[in-house]
Amino acid sequence: MEEILGALFSFLGELLLEVLFPAIIELLMWLGFEGLGRVFRWVSDERPPWVVALGWGLAGLVSGALSLWLLPQARLHHPGLRQLALYGAPVLAGLMMSALAGWRRGETGWRLDRFTNGFLFAIALNAVRFKYAF
Repeated sequence: MEEILGALFSFLGELLLEVLFPAIIELLMWLGFEGLGRVFRWVSDERPPWVVALGWGLAGLVSGALSLWLLPQARLHHPGLRQLALYGAPVLAGLMMSALAGWRRGETGWRLDRFTNGFLFAIALNAVRFKYAF
Protein backbone atom coordinates (compact mmCIF):
# COMPACT_ATOMS: atom_id res chain seq x y z
CA MET A 1 0.00 0.00 0.00
CA GLU A 2 2.85 2.39 0.84
CA GLU A 3 4.44 1.69 -2.54
CA ILE A 4 1.22 2.56 -4.36
CA LEU A 5 0.80 5.80 -2.40
CA GLY A 6 4.46 6.66 -3.00
CA ALA A 7 4.08 6.09 -6.73
CA LEU A 8 0.86 8.13 -6.81
CA PHE A 9 2.41 11.07 -4.95
CA SER A 10 5.49 10.87 -7.15
CA PHE A 11 3.35 10.92 -10.29
CA LEU A 12 1.22 13.84 -9.07
CA GLY A 13 4.31 15.76 -7.99
CA GLU A 14 5.96 15.29 -11.38
CA LEU A 15 2.80 16.37 -13.18
CA LEU A 16 2.46 19.50 -11.04
CA LEU A 17 6.14 20.34 -11.50
CA GLU A 18 5.90 19.96 -15.26
CA VAL A 19 2.82 22.21 -15.43
CA LEU A 20 3.68 24.72 -12.70
CA PHE A 21 7.37 25.18 -13.55
CA PRO A 22 6.71 27.20 -16.73
CA ALA A 23 4.08 29.29 -14.94
CA ILE A 24 6.45 30.13 -12.09
CA ILE A 25 9.29 31.00 -14.47
CA GLU A 26 6.89 33.12 -16.51
CA LEU A 27 5.73 34.99 -13.42
CA LEU A 28 9.32 35.73 -12.45
CA MET A 29 10.11 36.89 -16.00
CA TRP A 30 7.02 39.11 -16.05
CA LEU A 31 7.97 40.69 -12.74
CA GLY A 32 11.50 41.20 -14.06
CA PHE A 33 10.25 42.84 -17.27
CA GLU A 34 7.95 45.11 -15.27
CA GLY A 35 10.86 46.15 -13.05
CA LEU A 36 13.16 46.80 -16.00
CA GLY A 37 10.42 48.79 -17.69
CA ARG A 38 10.12 51.03 -14.67
CA VAL A 39 13.88 51.51 -14.39
CA PHE A 40 14.30 52.39 -18.06
CA ARG A 41 10.93 54.20 -18.20
CA TRP A 42 9.36 52.24 -21.01
CA VAL A 43 6.19 50.23 -20.88
CA SER A 44 5.48 47.24 -23.10
CA ASP A 45 2.17 48.82 -24.21
CA GLU A 46 4.15 51.54 -26.03
CA ARG A 47 5.74 48.95 -28.30
CA PRO A 48 3.94 47.27 -31.19
CA PRO A 49 2.19 44.11 -29.98
CA TRP A 50 4.12 41.85 -32.36
CA VAL A 51 7.44 43.07 -30.92
CA VAL A 52 6.27 42.33 -27.39
CA ALA A 53 5.00 38.88 -28.46
CA LEU A 54 8.30 38.13 -30.19
CA GLY A 55 10.17 39.11 -27.03
CA TRP A 56 8.06 36.80 -24.89
CA GLY A 57 8.58 33.95 -27.36
CA LEU A 58 12.35 34.45 -27.35
CA ALA A 59 12.34 34.69 -23.56
CA GLY A 60 10.51 31.35 -23.49
CA LEU A 61 13.12 29.73 -25.73
CA VAL A 62 15.96 31.02 -23.56
CA SER A 63 14.15 29.94 -20.40
CA GLY A 64 13.60 26.50 -21.90
CA ALA A 65 17.30 26.17 -22.66
CA LEU A 66 18.21 27.31 -19.14
CA SER A 67 15.72 24.90 -17.63
CA LEU A 68 17.38 22.06 -19.54
CA TRP A 69 20.68 23.07 -18.02
CA LEU A 70 19.17 23.02 -14.53
CA LEU A 71 16.83 20.03 -14.96
CA PRO A 72 17.95 17.96 -17.97
CA GLN A 73 15.59 15.08 -17.27
CA ALA A 74 11.91 15.16 -18.12
CA ARG A 75 9.74 14.88 -15.04
CA LEU A 76 6.99 13.13 -16.99
CA HIS A 77 7.99 10.04 -18.91
CA HIS A 78 4.66 8.95 -20.35
CA PRO A 79 4.27 10.49 -23.86
CA GLY A 80 0.61 11.33 -23.34
CA LEU A 81 1.28 13.24 -20.15
CA ARG A 82 4.18 15.09 -21.76
CA GLN A 83 1.87 16.19 -24.58
CA LEU A 84 -0.76 17.24 -22.06
CA ALA A 85 1.85 19.38 -20.30
CA LEU A 86 3.06 20.74 -23.66
CA TYR A 87 -0.39 22.01 -24.59
CA GLY A 88 -2.08 22.50 -21.22
CA ALA A 89 0.58 24.53 -19.42
CA PRO A 90 0.65 27.33 -22.03
CA VAL A 91 -3.11 27.79 -21.79
CA LEU A 92 -2.89 27.97 -18.00
CA ALA A 93 0.08 30.34 -18.19
CA GLY A 94 -1.76 32.58 -20.64
CA LEU A 95 -4.82 32.72 -18.41
CA MET A 96 -2.63 33.43 -15.39
CA MET A 97 -0.76 36.25 -17.13
CA SER A 98 -3.99 37.79 -18.38
CA ALA A 99 -5.56 37.63 -14.93
CA LEU A 100 -2.49 39.09 -13.22
CA ALA A 101 -2.22 41.93 -15.72
CA GLY A 102 -5.89 42.78 -15.31
CA TRP A 103 -5.67 42.60 -11.53
CA ARG A 104 -2.67 44.93 -11.40
CA ARG A 105 -4.31 47.47 -13.69
CA GLY A 106 -7.79 47.18 -12.15
CA GLU A 107 -9.36 45.85 -15.35
CA THR A 108 -12.23 43.42 -15.48
CA GLY A 109 -12.16 40.49 -17.85
CA TRP A 110 -9.08 39.30 -19.67
CA ARG A 111 -7.08 40.83 -22.47
CA LEU A 112 -6.08 38.79 -25.48
CA ASP A 113 -2.64 40.37 -25.83
CA ARG A 114 -1.68 39.40 -22.27
CA PHE A 115 -2.98 35.87 -22.83
CA THR A 116 -1.07 35.59 -26.11
CA ASN A 117 2.20 36.72 -24.55
CA GLY A 118 1.89 34.23 -21.70
CA PHE A 119 0.91 31.47 -24.10
CA LEU A 120 3.86 32.18 -26.40
CA PHE A 121 6.31 32.20 -23.51
CA ALA A 122 5.07 28.89 -22.09
CA ILE A 123 4.71 27.10 -25.44
CA ALA A 124 8.27 28.06 -26.39
CA LEU A 125 9.62 26.91 -23.02
CA ASN A 126 7.66 23.65 -23.13
CA ALA A 127 8.56 22.95 -26.77
CA VAL A 128 12.26 23.13 -25.93
CA ARG A 129 11.78 20.87 -22.93
CA PHE A 130 9.54 18.47 -24.89
CA LYS A 131 12.10 18.14 -27.67
CA TYR A 132 15.36 17.96 -25.72
CA ALA A 133 14.63 16.71 -22.18
CA PHE A 134 15.43 13.04 -21.86
